[in-house]
Amino acid sequence: MNPTIGKILLKIHFFVNVLLCKFDYQSSVLDFSGEWRVVDYRDLVLNDCGIDVLAYLEKDDLLAEIGRSGINLGEVAKDISLGGLIDKLYKKVSRPKLTQPTFLVHHPSILIPLARRNDQNPLVVDSFQVLVNGWEMVKAYSELADPVLQANLLNEQASLRKSGDSEAMFFDDAFVKSLEYGMPPCSGVGLGIDRFTAILTNQRNLTDVVFFPLMR
Repeated sequence: MNPTIGKILLKIHFFVNVLLCKFDYQSSVLDFSGEWRVVDYRDLVLNDCGIDVLAYLEKDDLLAEIGRSGINLGEVAKDISLGGLIDKLYKKVSRPKLTQPTFLVHHPSILIPLARRNDQNPLVVDSFQVLVNGWEMVKAYSELADPVLQANLLNEQASLRKSGDSEAMFFDDAFVKSLEYGMPPCSGVGLGIDRFTAILTNQRNLTDVVFFPLMR
């Protein structure tokens, strides 16, 4: 784990413990006190359904394995990317089970194109999420600062978007140019205030705690 990411993780753990501790939410008791579980993305999915998501380079191979395992993903778009398929599998077999506060670390690199590859395993990135009640409360990762690698990844994303993947990214010329001038090592974290608010107010639907929701 990147040292900076580790420091951010510990600060979030401390802050949430002080703020929330333990209380009732809907039909369960959420316990923010004590030590939170830390799980590796790859290991989590592997334990839940027996599929190693890092072993597949083509979406058709992974889709075939999902079928052999008897997992029903529901409707799968024909133009879904490998990353989209991995994410869909995780959300089907693993995320709903993460009720208590959990740190999810080392996401597959294909899922976060802007994140720095892990030094020991470039198939994953230096990242973590905090999940509570199956919700992604916090997302953090170390930024990818290599302009050549970033340009290649964004080109791949642009190709996926052109093929019909609406969640793929555009190629950002200005961003890549900035990286060529140089960017120091850095990490960032995003906090879902709406999700924390929903838990604090015992609301099941996020739209009930957003001031100006686009959808109801």
